[in-house]
Amino acid sequence: MYFIFDANMPLRLVKGLELLDQENISGTVKIKIDHSDKVVKIAATDAEIIKYAAKVDAIIISEDDDFKRIKSNKELLKSLGVGYVLYRPPKHGARYWEKVQAFIFGWENLKRKITELTKPFVLIVNKKGEIFEEPL
Repeated sequence: MYFIFDANMPLRLVKGLELLDQENISGTVKIKIDHSDKVVKIAATDAEIIKYAAKVDAIIISEDDDFKRIKSNKELLKSLGVGYVLYRPPKHGARYWEKVQAFIFGWENLKRKITELTKPFVLIVNKKGEIFEEPL
């Protein structure tokens, strides 16, 4: 399973999850984690990230919900069969530590849920790490 976090997600969170998951002996699925700034380019557009994710069979993780709202990106997700995970921050806005906690609390459930789905899909992760499927 390959995850690409986009530019809206902190690079340190990406590195931390990658390190933590390496030691996960209970995990049955091999995980690879990257950041779009490193594997696509700095300030890559949504479309560039989607196309890259399709090419390498990756799942995008973002805090940017433009992927859902902009019709062309939504259609691109569907046509290229890309999985997308959106971190939905609380109403007061995203705070770094809340993002970290959400992904730490929900990481195992997120990976499990993804193995049950067929791409394309959209999942929402809230600040408690709870995961919800959203229609694409």
